[in-house]
Amino acid sequence: MHGTRTATVIALALGAAGLLAGVLLLDGGASAAVPRPPCAQPDRAAPAAMAPLVVAPLNVPILMYHYVDHTPPDTGPAAAGLTVSPREFGAQLDYLAAEGYHPVTIAQVYAAMTGGARLPSRPVAITFDDGGSDNHGVAFPILREHGFTATFFVITGYVGGRACMTWDQLREMQAAGMDIESHTVSHPDLRTLGAAGLAAELGRSREALATELGAGARFLSYPQGRFDKTVIAAARAAGYLGAVTTRHPGRLLSPISTFVWQRTRVSPGLSLSGFARILDGPRQGSVR
Repeated sequence: MHGTRTATVIALALGAAGLLAGVLLLDGGASAAVPRPPCAQPDRAAPAAMAPLVVAPLNVPILMYHYVDHTPPDTGPAAAGLTVSPREFGAQLDYLAAEGYHPVTIAQVYAAMTGGARLPSRPVAITFDDGGSDNHGVAFPILREHGFTATFFVITGYVGGRACMTWDQLREMQAAGMDIESHTVSHPDLRTLGAAGLAAELGRSREALATELGAGARFLSYPQGRFDKTVIAAARAAGYLGAVTTRHPGRLLSPISTFVWQRTRVSPGLSLSGFARILDGPRQGSVR
């Protein structure tokens, strides 16, 4: 009995040490700059959530999109490299369906990791960043045609502005099963902000989503994939349960990576064989 208690204490200590080491090793780098559409800005308030302990690793590919349209939005030169055509997007969803993949939201992935909730066979998470109007006008109908769900990380300060979705459109998507989460208020490099600026960007985004959609954001997409241990600590303090990045493309979601969930960008012109390779690997750990 004494041996069992000792082994349990050692295991818990090692797990805590591993979690701390993972957080201290993190240093999010830059992915390609994401264009920032000039849009309007509302906000307000919602309670923060307490993150439970992470208990199990998962192996789920997380795909990252920005725009789905025939032409890139007028948001800068980077938009062309972030715009997948409707034909390409439809073909990719056709491939997922034909190969037996089952799209899940980031919230479902987290529930499976932390609470033992069951995921369907061959799960895949489809995510979008920024909140461009094409997400509602083009991507959303294609997702519904396939019976698929996705997670949309929106810049709350831009909602309702030029080239951006409106709150009514986001409510419609939420009612149809889409998950709406935070991409901050104004899309800054969070590493450059002081404590007050970090708290405002992270907290006011959650508050706006709570006020407009009835639920505060639980998950965060770091603008341009950039973060560090200070940003992670601020995100935890603001009530987020996890965050996604683009620092380490891959698919293994480990206990130390709750705030460093890997995603792989789906770029325009990608062949279906290339898309298949994204889904199949790499499978290395996300914190290196």
